[in-house]
Amino acid sequence: MNMMPLRLLLLIAIGCPGGKESALLCEDPQTILLTDGSNSGFERCADEAVNRVSDQPIDPVNSGPRCVGDEDVQNCSTDADCTEGPHGACIHQEPDGWGMADTAGGPSCSCEYACSKDADCETGAICVPDELSPNATRPVCVPATCDSSEDCSSGECGLSAFHNGCWWVVTAICRDDGDGCHADAECEDACAADTGGEDFVCQTTSCAIGRPLLVEGEARVAGVVQRGDWTTSSAIPLPTPGSCAQLAAYWNRVAALEHASVGSFARFTLQLLALGAPAELLSATQVAAGDEIRHARFAYGLASTFAGKPQGPGPLAMDKAGSSFDPQAVLYGLIDEACIGETLGAAELRAAAELADPTLRGTLLQMAEEEGQHAALAWKSLRWLLQIHPELRPLARQGLEVGMARHRASAHSMAPQPGLERWGVHPAAGEVHLQTLARVVAPVVRALFEEEGASALC
Repeated sequence: MNMMPLRLLLLIAIGCPGGKESALLCEDPQTILLTDGSNSGFERCADEAVNRVSDQPIDPVNSGPRCVGDEDVQNCSTDADCTEGPHGACIHQEPDGWGMADTAGGPSCSCEYACSKDADCETGAICVPDELSPNATRPVCVPATCDSSEDCSSGECGLSAFHNGCWWVVTAICRDDGDGCHADAECEDACAADTGGEDFVCQTTSCAIGRPLLVEGEARVAGVVQRGDWTTSSAIPLPTPGSCAQLAAYWNRVAALEHASVGSFARFTLQLLALGAPAELLSATQVAAGDEIRHARFAYGLASTFAGKPQGPGPLAMDKAGSSFDPQAVLYGLIDEACIGETLGAAELRAAAELADPTLRGTLLQMAEEEGQHAALAWKSLRWLLQIHPELRPLARQGLEVGMARHRASAHSMAPQPGLERWGVHPAAGEVHLQTLARVVAPVVRALFEEEGASALC
C-alpha cells in the first residue's frame, strides 16, 4: 500500500512546507524486470531516470569466475571459506578486472558478498541488482537515504550511478523538483547525486589528485585543447597503444584538477585577506599556487606523451565561482576542498611514486611532498580559523566527520587500475585512501579538538 498520498495530505493539513505538491518528475514509469523475469524493485521513467520503488527479493548469485587455485594471492579457496557476510563467493580476480587485485601484476582470489534483500545490508544501504549497478557481478549494497518512493515527498527515490573518472559511485537519494536535473539527457556527462548526497545535479569527471575548485559543491575544471605551452617533457617508455589512451585520459584528468587548483588557491587568498590572516598563511598559499602550476604542466606533459599530441587547458569557466568571505563558508571550503582531499592526494601520490618507473619517481615524490605541504597548510588554516571563530568548532567537527564518511564510502567504491603503476597510477588507490583516513586524518581530527593535541599541529 502506498502511504505517500495520505502523508502528503496530512502534511498539507498542518501547513508543513514539505507537504506542498511537487511537479511531476517521472513520466510513464515502467517496472524494470531482471533477465530472469523477476521484479527488480526499480522503475524506469520515460527520460531513462531510474527510481527505487520497493525492496524485492533478488537472486544473490555472483556471476564472477570462481578461483582455479593458481592465483598469485589466495585469500580463499572455495565459497565455503567466505563466511563474514551473506552469500559469500570465492572469486578469481584478474589485474584488469573489476575486483580489487591484491598484487600489481598477477591475479588474486578473494571473497565477495552479495545481497538478496535490504536486510542483508547495513543500515543506510539498499540492495541493488547487478544489472542496475555498473560493472558489478552480483547484487550489491549501496548507500541510500531512501528505501523506496514512500520515503520521498516527490514519490521518487532516485538511483544515482556515476563514473567520476576513477570509479563508479552508486547511491539512492530522494528526487525533488528543485534538483538541477532529472536524467542524463539534460547533462553533458551524467545526472547524479551531488557530493553531499542531497540533490541530483549535472556531474562531470572530478576524480584526480589535487585541490579541486568547487563551485556550488561540484569540481570545476577546464576542457582539454590542443596546445603545447602547458606541457613539460618527460622521457618515459610508452606502454601498449590501448594503455596509452587510458593513461592519456587519466593524466588529463589529473592535469585539469591541478590547473583548477590554481583558481582554488587564488580564491582562498582573497578569503584570507578578508579575514585578516597572518602573513605566513598568505605566503604559503601563494607558494602552493605556483606548485600547482608546475604539477599541471607535468601532468599535461604526460598526457601529451601518451596522446601523441599536445594537451593543455582551455578556458576555465568562473561564473558563480566568486569568493564568499563569511567565516562559515570559508570553513566549509577548507574542509571540502583542502583538509581531507589534499591529505589523501598526497598519500596516493607517494604510494604511486614507490611503484613508478624511475624516470617518473623523483618528480612524483616531489609532487607528493608539495601536496603534503598543501595539506598541512589547509589544516593549519583551519586551526587558525577556529581560534578566531571558536563558535565554528561544532560545525567544523561535524563537517570533518561527514567528509571522512563520504571519502570512506568513495574509497570502498574505487575501481582498481592495475597494470599502469609504472606510469604513476596506483593500482589500489582506494586502499591507500582508507588507510590514510584511519591512520592520518582521523588522528588529526581528534587532535584538532583536544587542546593538548591541537598544539602539536602547529
